[in-house]
Amino acid sequence: MKRAGVVLLLPLASLALLALLAGCAAKRPSGPPHPTGSQTLVLRAQQLAADGKPEKARDLYLDVLREHPDDPAAFDARWGMAMLQLAPRSPLRDYRLALINFERLIAKYGKSGNPRIAEAEAWRSALRNLASCQVQGAKLATDVDRLRSLEAAIDRLREVDLGPEVAP
Repeated sequence: MKRAGVVLLLPLASLALLALLAGCAAKRPSGPPHPTGSQTLVLRAQQLAADGKPEKARDLYLDVLREHPDDPAAFDARWGMAMLQLAPRSPLRDYRLALINFERLIAKYGKSGNPRIAEAEAWRSALRNLASCQVQGAKLATDVDRLRSLEAAIDRLREVDLGPEVAP
């Protein structure tokens, strides 16, 4: 009798083991997920930028921002645009536009917990300081030009009032 019970349990145990193995096999990850269309565009843009083709990279980043503004890849596209505008030798270098891109990243993703937001905030601060220095530098250049004009006018008045032999 014991032998008959064991014989009946063996097929049931085999079926249970087979079901368990099938369930585990179904949950096994199949590898990294395939990138979405917008992620693929961002990856291509990053490669174009690395290959020295910033204009083509910019065009792909803009495509992502226009066509997929709420996709997670839009963050990377906006970031890539800012980096193109910061690159010292880039024909697209424009610190004002880079600042705008960082401000938009912070406004849209500031509370998202993205670790690059802190870096975006640092870039924003540095670019604001740079813009302030540029404004001050332009004002100082204007002041220097005014002082030179005033100095020339004073020299002309000295010549008129004192004569050419007394003027310094």
